[in-house]
Amino acid sequence: MSQIRSMSQEIFVHLAPKIPKKLSPEWTRFVCMSDTHNSIDPNKYQVPDGDIFIHAGDMTRVGMIEEVRETVNWIKSLPHEHKVVIAGNHDLTLDETFYEKNWNRFHYNKEDSNEAINIIKNAGHGIVYLYENSFTIPHKGIQIWGSPWTPEFYEWAFNGQRGQFLKEKWGQIPQTTHILMTHGPPNNILDKTYKGDNVGCKDLLERIEEIKPYVHVFGHIHEGYGILEKTWESTENQDQDRKKTIFINASTNTLNYSPENTAVIFDFPPLNSL
Repeated sequence: MSQIRSMSQEIFVHLAPKIPKKLSPEWTRFVCMSDTHNSIDPNKYQVPDGDIFIHAGDMTRVGMIEEVRETVNWIKSLPHEHKVVIAGNHDLTLDETFYEKNWNRFHYNKEDSNEAINIIKNAGHGIVYLYENSFTIPHKGIQIWGSPWTPEFYEWAFNGQRGQFLKEKWGQIPQTTHILMTHGPPNNILDKTYKGDNVGCKDLLERIEEIKPYVHVFGHIHEGYGILEKTWESTENQDQDRKKTIFINASTNTLNYSPENTAVIFDFPPLNSL
């Protein structure tokens, strides 16, 4: 178990299946997964119960409509009141501009991006699809901001050039964000590939250090699965109590695209206690 301290409370992080009860009903339990790539068999992979389900992208193999529909139906079946999801670089049809230019690199027949996007946007059942925007949990006030962008990587969906392009993307993250969701990691944080390269985004790390979210959930680098707590040396955030961030690489699939990594759970205290 990992934990992060605030003035009077802690955010507790657990790995399934060792999951204790919440300290009280006022706490909010988040269940985090990423990079499932249509590999989840509900009869074999048990998603822990919680209040909020988070999926940090790469829901599909290559974003075909049937893959999107299959994943959405699986997420619909989960008992969590809200399911907050973002796309990833494999969710090709959800990046309409990219797919229009590159569909024939991945698919024999062109899929309908609008249909794929509408499947997830109009899914109901508590599913919230974030694209460079925020969701505030009703009656809790916890603000989640999500984005699918990652640094350019073999010309996949939602890839952006390092430098000014991504700096502007991350500049959109509100200062008031409590929980950040991106598909990819920041630089040098749970971002090491099997080749030993740290491939995370430096511009993202700079923005995170400015706003200091309590938790950052991502995936993308399967072999980076895990939890890391970082203490910040200084703070520019108006909330002077934000001195630490918990980073969660929630990649469910291993490097071999097998869903062997368990969901990561964290319990978030009431905001008035932070």
